[in-house]
Amino acid sequence: LDPPEVIVTDLMVSAPHRRSGVGRELLKAAEAAAMAAGITRISVSTLSANTDARAAYEAMGFHQVMVSYEKHLRLLP
Repeated sequence: LDPPEVIVTDLMVSAPHRRSGVGRELLKAAEAAAMAAGITRISVSTLSANTDARAAYEAMGFHQVMVSYEKHLRLLP
């Protein structure tokens, strides 16, 4: 079994507060809570086009471990 991890599925900061450190502080709090619980791995995801978020995560020490793909299907009438 894989060791337990914290998975941040949605981290959103409203536009007026972006680039103010709010997201960084939220992730730091999640990291602290994880460590207090003995969990040593945390992951976060974002859309590939969200280059600002990707740069922020990388600046915090996160690294890319996965690439996912999706395909939109058209239903027949």
